[in-house]
Amino acid sequence: MNTFEIYNFFLKYNNINYIYNINYIYFCILISMIIFIGGIIGVTTTINSLIWMISLELIFISSFLNWIFFSIFLENIDTQIYALLTIMLVAADSVLGLSLIFLIFYKKKTIILNDFKKSKL
Repeated sequence: MNTFEIYNFFLKYNNINYIYNINYIYFCILISMIIFIGGIIGVTTTINSLIWMISLELIFISSFLNWIFFSIFLENIDTQIYALLTIMLVAADSVLGLSLIFLIFYKKKTIILNDFKKSKL
C-alpha cells in the first residue's frame, strides 16, 4: 500500500482535501517557520546552555518538518524515511551534548555559557 492509497483512504472517510490544497502547504511552512524563528531567537539570546541545546533542536525539528510536509504534498515516502533517520542522528547528538553539559555542571557547578569561556576543564 503506497502513500497515495493511504491518503485516499483518509480523504474518503473524512471528506477533507487538505493535502492537495496549496493553502495547506502554506500553513505547514508557516508552522515550520515559526518553530525555526523561535529556535534562532533562543540560540542567539540565551546564556543558559540547556536552553541553547533545546533551541538548536527546534531549528533541526523545523527543517525536518519541512521535509515531511513537502514529502506528503509531493507523495514521496523516501523523504519521510530520510527525515526519520536524520532525527535519530540528531537525537544521538543531543544525548552527547547533554552528557557534556552534565559533566561540566558536575565539575564547575554552573551551566551558564559565559562561565565556560573563562575557565578550562
